[in-house]
Amino acid sequence: MRVRRQGRADGALDDALAAAGCELVDDATATLVYVVDDIDALDAFTPTVAGWASAAREAVAAGADVVTIVGARGFDTDEPAPAMLAHGMVAATRALAFERDRKGGRVNLVAVGDAAPSEVAATVAWLLAAPVTAETVHLGAARHGRLPV
Repeated sequence: MRVRRQGRADGALDDALAAAGCELVDDATATLVYVVDDIDALDAFTPTVAGWASAAREAVAAGADVVTIVGARGFDTDEPAPAMLAHGMVAATRALAFERDRKGGRVNLVAVGDAAPSEVAATVAWLLAAPVTAETVHLGAARHGRLPV
């Protein structure tokens, strides 16, 4: 399984991806695994989403699938910036997935809470092999749509 990593640097995830059988390459046609930056302020929302969107659109144009990894804090908070990012990434992933599916490709999202890099890497590897698209997989995290307590 060939993957190209972009977004926030995460050496532990990169090592776990390699251990899970993913070859990290610099090839536009390899599946894009993009780790979205966490944000605390609203002024970081637009550049963060725009960075992901640019990388994801380039991957789709090259015929690559996309797996996005986002922190799950935004699913369990009433703080505007992380909530907008988390829920916005679900919507953006699904929209891109429907576009990509027309060409036979897949786009999925992994929301990571309290999960080890090895669990994230195993989930990415599963998504690379599974015939699913437009999925949001939660690892050690609140489920999308659950209201904060």
